[in-house]
Amino acid sequence: MLALPAEQLIGKVVNLGSGVDRSILEIAETIKKLMGSHSPIELLGERPGQVVRHTCDASLALALLDWKPDIEFKEGLEESITWYQQNQSLWASQRWLRHIPIVTASGKREYH
Repeated sequence: MLALPAEQLIGKVVNLGSGVDRSILEIAETIKKLMGSHSPIELLGERPGQVVRHTCDASLALALLDWKPDIEFKEGLEESITWYQQNQSLWASQRWLRHIPIVTASGKREYH
């Protein structure tokens, strides 16, 4: 049930998340462990505007939608991994996005 009428939500950006910050490396290591991978994580140079940690402020979701997370981070990742494994036909054509050339702040050309 919406805490506000739907028309009051138009144009608002509502973030959904736990509010717990995690480093990109921590997220990658957790995904790797959940998938049973033994491949090393390859660290690349930072893209312009790259963030080191992700933290979501979901206070607007709580205020507007009365929403708060009801599953733990690891469980959510497990569900996401299962979805990706079961729905490869929906995302496989986007693999080319893994190799986009980026010019770093120092002028170095890298593929991310």
